Amino acid sequence: MDEQIITDALEQLASQLQPESMVKQDDQPLWYVGLPDDSHVVLRYLEDQRKLVCSSSISSTLAVDETNTDLHEWLLLETQDGAETGGVCCGLDEDGIVLFHSLPMAALSLATLSESILAVSSATRFWNGTLSDAANDRPHPPQDDFGQMMRI
Repeated sequence: MDEQIITDALEQLASQLQPESMVKQDDQPLWYVGLPDDSHVVLRYLEDQRKLVCSSSISSTLAVDETNTDLHEWLLLETQDGAETGGVCCGLDEDGIVLFHSLPMAALSLATLSESILAVSSATRFWNGTLSDAANDRPHPPQDDFGQMMRI
């Protein structure tokens, strides 16, 4: 029942969000919304908790490894409770950093669903840009210049 409510709400929001694509996965309570700005948001319904989680991954250029630990800690601190980010928090999964917003089904409306999708999309664009800039500003190890050397 809740899955149909979510699907119907997304269909009603299509004129407002103007998605490039909107796909419901047949065998799972999972929806994919591709937005016009090339961002995408995945919606997953957690039936046991009766909530909808809207999420998006941060660029894979910031791999989860020891070279980016400082940037990941910064992101976690900035989004730890969602107070400064409109409720958007972050976490890690097997693919890297994920931004997410949880929406209890009791609070689901066209307005709250739209706000959740747009908040995740906006936060993802912001953090992709911010973290990419921060990663580019850090000193890089010296490049191997042996190819530029002349043998004497």
